[in-house]
Amino acid sequence: FGRIVNQRHFDRLINLLDTCSGKIFYGGKIDEKDRYISPTIIFDVSPDDPIMKEEIFGPIFPFITIRTADEAIRFINKRPKPLAIYLFAEDKIVTDRFIQETSSGALCVNDVVLHVSLDTLPFGGVGESGMGAYHGRYSFNTFSHQKAVRGYNGLLEIIGSRRYPPYSRTKLARLLRLLKKRQLPFDDIPYRLILTAIISFIIGLLVAYVLIESSSTSKTSSTSTSTLSCHHS
Repeated sequence: FGRIVNQRHFDRLINLLDTCSGKIFYGGKIDEKDRYISPTIIFDVSPDDPIMKEEIFGPIFPFITIRTADEAIRFINKRPKPLAIYLFAEDKIVTDRFIQETSSGALCVNDVVLHVSLDTLPFGGVGESGMGAYHGRYSFNTFSHQKAVRGYNGLLEIIGSRRYPPYSRTKLARLLRLLKKRQLPFDDIPYRLILTAIISFIIGLLVAYVLIESSSTSKTSSTSTSTLSCHHS
C-alpha cells in the first residue's frame, strides 16, 4: 500500500505535500526509488492550498477544522460538487440539512464507500464530479436515449388549428390560456393523505365484500335448514 502507479503521479503528490500549508500529524514518509508515500494525515490545511483544489488520488488525508453545521454546508456549497459526502452525525436534523442543502453525487451517513457496493443505488457525480450514473437499471438509463415520437392525429389537428398563423388577438389569447400553468385538483393535498384515503377505500371495499358474502352464505344456510325442516315434517 502507498506505492504510486507511476513517476508522474508520484511527483504530483509530492508537489501537493510541498505546497501544503498544514502540519503533518501522521505519516509523511517518502521513498522516491520505490515511489512510496506512507498514509499521511495533515492538520490545519488552508482551503486555498492546491491539495484542496483537486482530487488527490493518493494516500494523503488533509483536515480542515469546521465548528458548526452551517459552516460546513457553506464550505461545501462554495466548491465544485463532490462525488460523495461522508457525514458523521447523530442528530437527524443535522443529517436532513446536509441532504437537503448540499448537492453531491451521493451522501453516506456514518459510513464511507458503502453506497458504491449497493447495486440498487445509482453511483455517479454531479457537474464536475461526473455526469450520469451507473449500477443496474441506472447504467441502462444513462447510456440510453429516450426518443420522443409523436404521431399525426387528424382530429387533434382540427382542434389545434388555431396554433397556425395568421394570429389574431383572439387566437393569441386562446393560446396563452392553453399555455398557462394550471393547478390540478389534488395538488394541495399531501401525497400521504391521498395514499391513506386510497388504502382506506380499498379496505372498505374488501370489508363490504366480506360482509355481503357472509350475509349471502347465512341466508343460503337458513333456507337450506328451513327446507330440511319442511321435508322432515
